[in-house]
Amino acid sequence: DDVSVTECDDSLATEVVQIPNVITPNGDGKNDAFYIENLPNQCKLEIFNRWGNTVYHSLNYQNNWEANGVKGGTYYYLLTLPSGEVKKGFLEVIK
Repeated sequence: DDVSVTECDDSLATEVVQIPNVITPNGDGKNDAFYIENLPNQCKLEIFNRWGNTVYHSLNYQNNWEANGVKGGTYYYLLTLPSGEVKKGFLEVIK
């Protein structure tokens, strides 16, 4: 059998931003906040209700939105990465 070994250049590895679509802010320590894995610094986050009203906004999101002051339901987010790339989707808040 042919075997090949190739050295990997770590500088090319990138962390994939993983965005959840459900949070359960009930104080049990599990999924209480909108926690985005591999979140780069200086990301802008906007969260909207179903009527398009802004319910949360941060210019430097720190994985700390716990849906305070909003009811359970479906919300929509726009996450702007430092590169300018925009990720958007929905988030279900279960209270």
